[in-house]
Amino acid sequence: MGEQPLFTTSAHVFEIDPDTKKSWLPSSKQAVPVSFYCDPMRSHHRIISVDGTKVIINSSITQNMHFMKTSAKFGQWSDPRANTVYGLGFSSENDLNKFAEKFNETKATISTKSTQQSSAIDTNGYNTDSTESKNEITSSSLNNSKVLWRMEAELSNLKSRNEEISILLQNYRDDNKQLKSKVQRLEEQKNTLTTECNQKDLRNEKMLDLEEQQNINLQTIEKLRKELQGQEILEEENERLTSQCQDLIRENEVLKKQISSLTSNGDGELTNTKLMLKLKTLQGTLGNRIGDLQSVHAEISSLLNPQEYSC
Repeated sequence: MGEQPLFTTSAHVFEIDPDTKKSWLPSSKQAVPVSFYCDPMRSHHRIISVDGTKVIINSSITQNMHFMKTSAKFGQWSDPRANTVYGLGFSSENDLNKFAEKFNETKATISTKSTQQSSAIDTNGYNTDSTESKNEITSSSLNNSKVLWRMEAELSNLKSRNEEISILLQNYRDDNKQLKSKVQRLEEQKNTLTTECNQKDLRNEKMLDLEEQQNINLQTIEKLRKELQGQEILEEENERLTSQCQDLIRENEVLKKQISSLTSNGDGELTNTKLMLKLKTLQGTLGNRIGDLQSVHAEISSLLNPQEYSC
């Protein structure tokens, strides 16, 4: 009669890396058929998958095997005879659940037949023709198989959930470490920027103070320059007036001598009328010179005391 297909689905096939035992190696580039086969004559069940002409899964199912769901769309089981671990990636969670149910159902069938065979051997010396005894044994075996199947299914689900929670917890811890490290880096950057800003503010304040002092210095320099120019002008004017005063003094001395000479020689050289005219002329010239001397004196005084004369 030979092997008969019981169930077929489609999935991506993987095998565990024999060196690391941690990472998966793809056995197929795309989803391929994965089927359950049964040989009723030998009570033999196995999972077969062929990619083209290459057999990538040939796993005989035993009672001790466990199919474990490690995520919503991925499951795996260990095959001691093939010395490997097979992994299947499904397109949906529903396909994964159907495969898991068929796997556990096949295990239950194998367990039931094994129990029946053991019961038949144990009762070989007794009345094997008792139909009621056979039915009771078969019924008890089936019930035990169902309970065992449910327990294994629940255990598998719990293991799967536990692994998922462990992975999520580890991811959370890793994310938390990364966030803490990122927060620490941001705090350091914040402190660095705060220090730089404070230093920049201090530099700006110092620069403003220097600019203000520079403006004050420039104003002082300009004031001093103007005062120096005024002082130079005053010195030049003072020299000019001093020179003019000295010239007037000399001219005055000359006029005095002329008057004295005219007075002493007036009887022999000039008449009284001419002498009077000459004296008046000299008197007028002397008056002019005295007026000039007074002007020079006033100008010198104004230069020496500009505030007094500005009033």
